[in-house]
Amino acid sequence: MKILNFFLLVLLCSCANPSTPKVVSLPSDTEEKAVVSNTEVSLKISGMVCQMGCAAAIEKKLDALTGIAMSSVNFEKESAVITFDSSIVNADDIIDAIHKTGTGNYQVTGHTTTLLQ
Repeated sequence: MKILNFFLLVLLCSCANPSTPKVVSLPSDTEEKAVVSNTEVSLKISGMVCQMGCAAAIEKKLDALTGIAMSSVNFEKESAVITFDSSIVNADDIIDAIHKTGTGNYQVTGHTTTLLQ
């Protein structure tokens, strides 16, 4: 009975204090910016020798970039399609990241950027 009274008292006290915040907001400098997929870039990439190593390494590097919503690298077609938030990252940043992947053997030989609806 004493335990039940104790829990009722705790419940009443927690409900009786209206100044206790119910929602805690993160400071704006620690909030993550939502990635809005508003741009897509299609790339031609030379220098890849396999899907499991090269293409996967490029995808991993791209997915680690802030602002990338999705990346798909295809070894056989020597291509990549990346959707991203253009307010955070741009096509030049993406191309630069590919050039810096691994030992620098990957080269972007052409690209097309499209704004998504």
